[in-house]
Amino acid sequence: MAGRIRTLIARDTYWLGQAQLALGRPAEAEASFTELAACARNIGSSGTFYTAHAWGCLHLARGEYAEARRRLLEGVEIAHALHDPMFETRVLIDLLDARLHGPRDLPAAIGRGERAVEVARGIDYPYLLAGVLEKLARLRDAAGDATTARRLADEAAVVRDRIR
Repeated sequence: MAGRIRTLIARDTYWLGQAQLALGRPAEAEASFTELAACARNIGSSGTFYTAHAWGCLHLARGEYAEARRRLLEGVEIAHALHDPMFETRVLIDLLDARLHGPRDLPAAIGRGERAVEVARGIDYPYLLAGVLEKLARLRDAAGDATTARRLADEAAVVRDRIR
């Protein structure tokens, strides 16, 4: 019972920090993620995932791209090891941010994006699928593939329209 409670607290603290980031409050998010890290030590792999993803998002919001990329890659590895496609898709969406990749990194990032589309289709969660398609479209555009980028962006728009 206590383990389940700790897991719920960690999850809620993670989402609180994510909400603070979305509201443009990185200092508050950092405080939440510090609390998350302390709590997550006691809950195992899912806590490790939440912590890696949270810190990756915070570094991304601060423009600390190398550290963001490192933490997000760590999150992908953990989610994959946990066999949790929802976790994996969530972190891949953030890892597909074009600011994290130089021209030489784009092919690998696009490959991860295509994998993320497969995973998102498999879990049948349209909101995540739309996010992955949008990010992959931006990466394809950054790589100079405007035709594929447009097709992906159009598909994302169709998915978003179905959600509404």
